[in-house]
Amino acid sequence: GSRLNIFTDFLYLPFLVDIQLHKVEERLADQKITLKYAPGVKDTLAQLGYDPNFGARPLRRVIRDKILDPLAMMIVANKVKEGETVTVKLKKEPGTRVKTPPFGLPLDKTVVIIIFNGEEESYCI
Repeated sequence: GSRLNIFTDFLYLPFLVDIQLHKVEERLADQKITLKYAPGVKDTLAQLGYDPNFGARPLRRVIRDKILDPLAMMIVANKVKEGETVTVKLKKEPGTRVKTPPFGLPLDKTVVIIIFNGEEESYCI
């Protein structure tokens, strides 16, 4: 039953993260905006998007909240323009601690969106 599905979600997490991020990239392709991911970003999204009770169901919401919405705000504010590459990376921020079941390790991390012209905006997880 659902226990098996949750276990399957856990096994396929990296793949599920890639699928969801690909959907984001397709939405940005119209504006010729390219996304890149620094090391650790996909793992962190996987950890935040997995719940032992619900499998990977929270993943879509996490990617929307952490990447899509902040990026949309930056596009509306004209901070990210057509043809630019945006790098999503992790940055340690003091005082940011997240419990991520089933891993249980506190993460002192923030997802930061970086534009290549040197500006950066951070969004706390």
